[in-house]
Amino acid sequence: MPRNFVGTNSAGSTRVQVTSKKAVKPYALKDEQLSAALREELSQLERFCCGTFYGQRVEPLRPVSFNVYREELWRMLGWAHTERGVPLEQLRLATLVPSPGREGVSLLMDYQHWRQQKGVTARSHLLPIKATIVAARLLYHEQSSPSAKPPYRDLGVMQELALMLRNAHKAAAHAPLVADESKKWLQWDDFTSFVQALRAECAGLTATGQPRVRREVACSLQRYLIVAILSVVPDRQRTLRELEVGRTLLQQADGSWVIKHAAADYKTGKKYGDRPPLLIAPFIYPELEAFIGTWRQELAPKTSMLFCKPRSGEALDVDAVTDVFKKAALRLTGKATHPHLVRDMIVTHLRESGASEQDMESLALLMGHSVKEQRGTYDRRTKAQKVQRLRANLYNTAGDVAAMSQEAHMPSSLQAELAALERFCTTRFFGQMSEPLQPVTYRSVTKHYVKLLLGFAHNVRGVPLEQLRLATLVPSPGREGVSLLMDYQHWRQQERGTASSTATVAIKAVVHVARFLYHDLAKPCAETKLRPYHDLEVVQELNAMQRTASKAAGRAARVADDSKKWLEWPDYLKMVSALRAECAGLTEAGKPRPRSQVAISLQRYLIVAILSVVPDRQRTLRELEVGRTLLQQADGSWVIKHAAADYKTGKQYGDRPPLLIAPFIYPELEAFIGTWRQELAPKTSMLFCKPRTGQPLDESAVYLLFKSAALRLTGKATHPHLVRDMIVTHLRMQRRSEAELEALALYMGHSLEMQRGTYDRRSKDQKVAPAQQLLQQLARQGKKGD
Repeated sequence: MPRNFVGTNSAGSTRVQVTSKKAVKPYALKDEQLSAALREELSQLERFCCGTFYGQRVEPLRPVSFNVYREELWRMLGWAHTERGVPLEQLRLATLVPSPGREGVSLLMDYQHWRQQKGVTARSHLLPIKATIVAARLLYHEQSSPSAKPPYRDLGVMQELALMLRNAHKAAAHAPLVADESKKWLQWDDFTSFVQALRAECAGLTATGQPRVRREVACSLQRYLIVAILSVVPDRQRTLRELEVGRTLLQQADGSWVIKHAAADYKTGKKYGDRPPLLIAPFIYPELEAFIGTWRQELAPKTSMLFCKPRSGEALDVDAVTDVFKKAALRLTGKATHPHLVRDMIVTHLRESGASEQDMESLALLMGHSVKEQRGTYDRRTKAQKVQRLRANLYNTAGDVAAMSQEAHMPSSLQAELAALERFCTTRFFGQMSEPLQPVTYRSVTKHYVKLLLGFAHNVRGVPLEQLRLATLVPSPGREGVSLLMDYQHWRQQERGTASSTATVAIKAVVHVARFLYHDLAKPCAETKLRPYHDLEVVQELNAMQRTASKAAGRAARVADDSKKWLEWPDYLKMVSALRAECAGLTEAGKPRPRSQVAISLQRYLIVAILSVVPDRQRTLRELEVGRTLLQQADGSWVIKHAAADYKTGKQYGDRPPLLIAPFIYPELEAFIGTWRQELAPKTSMLFCKPRTGQPLDESAVYLLFKSAALRLTGKATHPHLVRDMIVTHLRMQRRSEAELEALALYMGHSLEMQRGTYDRRSKDQKVAPAQQLLQQLARQGKKGD
């Protein structure tokens, strides 16, 4: 323990306001306000939730978790008394959940609305719902069937509560943080400095050289150890509260100290089982061993746990650990940091530092959660910070069956049905059971395949034009309703040799048709406890076909010869440079080129060049609109800005960070916007248009423009969407860090799993090459040892 520092106590902490919310007057019930009947009900609820009994249907709660729910129930009961006027003697758990039907959530909904008006965060809405669920289970346990799956879900009130909980989770995931993070957040270097400052406070002498009160030294040591252990074992604070020498805190034969957890000792133990030993860093051993052997007894502990409350000697609880940690942080750093934030800080620090994917997976295992949880919950980098690394890297590397394409040839009744189908799929309406499609998705995918299927029914199956209806494709809501689709899939495979992946898209289109045709026969999800439309046999059969087709597509070899389409990334960048050279205003003879030809060359170059630094779906190019999705910022830079509705996966990922266009493109981009675009006589507000008609570019126009340029300059039939595969494969071949690859996934609007499974085109040999190199290196080291 250091002796050359001046010790101190924890007095003098300062309050820091981290939100703009006004404090709400306390409204929870006080202990003396509980009637005997309500007190007995709450005791019964604790036994029901935490004990084990015959007929139990859910896993028992840990007492510490139940206490959280009980405190929330006290608040809800207090609100019912103070705001709703329910007399104290009439308060019961049934006040909160008065019936097992859907109407049983009425008081909860009023309570949530009241809280929302007071400015509570979206995440704060979760706890009242969870607390109400445990109360409802007790109240209506006997009325629920033991065979209900999930448990209690046959009760209307539980169905409604489950729906409220799902919606609350979605709202919390997309809601911005209410607290001012800058008032709580410590950079990792600052946190380690904070640890060292606490260590210095453990000195045994005062500033005048006099011995400090032994009890104060013990308090300083305990405070330091709590913070220091978290710096090397960034675990939940339960780990600190339940440290017990000889059980969870062990000294090994070599003198090292480890924390050892069986599955029951930590929150996610049921999922991950016994944990590997969590090694405490050696720099902590002197203070740890001094505290265990000498100083802990000065606190007069009344518990076998390592740490205790200085005044009572009882084991630390959640509030006590938070208070010790937060007061010390406020005093020494001015930040209202709390223990659980340490997990966020270390994850964010390592990801910002570019730690490898293997390192981050190892950290996730150490912290007892998944890599997905690590990215979604603990990584506090902003979207802009996540994509920052990627921007620099990108700049530096800078005949089917006749479809019924002419709707004029269709009977008017079929045209009306298709119009109704489009409204059904793309707009919101009362009784809707699934999220609407983006109009561009409906037109380019669903409508296209519906017309292909109708063409097959007419041209191959011989159905007369005047008899064609959507019901031709799905003639019944029973399992036999998939018969024409199965014939179509078989015909395409036998006659055309189409890829397995194509089958999945056709099935999805037919699913939308079936939902439209038999919507009125389907029951609401809350009644069936199934996914939307899954009570219809035809939808069940279509989903089974979809699963089978997806598995087949995942295993199937590629039909197309990739070598005739694929460009290595350096070759693609050469193509970009070649297209830029074609934008010259003079011919080889030095004469001016026709202005419309220069405009066409500029548009072609900009489409290919923008994809080289923003490797997005081609919809982004088609819908570029100056002032809406294409913006010039105050510093002169150009960015693409997407709200959730502007890109394919927006519902999942929300508003995107600005997608920065590289500066080398600005001269041509600004010249095109200011001068040359008008030469194409555009009839659209979109940036790019068809040269002959002035209409906005559609999917086929972008595809043909890109492919023809690639064929002419490289001899490869490269298409726009393949750019996404090429950049992912290029960066993975370079063994980029996990942080950079995650940034690329966010930039491209998909998950890291999708990046690995869909866009990474490395062969198996290329993927295993690093492992082979590592094994050979280990073998060489072994020979040297011999």
